Amino acid sequence: MKNYRPISNLPFISKLIEKVVARHIEEHLEHNDLNDIYLSVYRRGHSTETVLLKVASDITETLDEGSMTALITLDLSAAFKVIDHPILLKRLEFSFGIKEKALTW
Repeated sequence: MKNYRPISNLPFISKLIEKVVARHIEEHLEHNDLNDIYLSVYRRGHSTETVLLKVASDITETLDEGSMTALITLDLSAAFKVIDHPILLKRLEFSFGIKEKALTW
């Protein structure tokens, strides 16, 4: 039970504003080429299938070369609970160019 996220009870207008802001941030990241090339989450045309295909391709390529392959996985599903907000705000400003009112909001 401790890992379940609460159901959002935001009013309609808040949800609408959240979607508009998320869309603007996505467009900003795409337009300024700020996304990591291997990032699949929150990107149009990318999914867990994209990641699995990349991993399978890399493993196959390495095995074809006769090299050893190891796969290490890490579950970060509860990581959002321990985010250091001041560090996140600095990263948004300096790495992604989100400033002023947008950062304050």
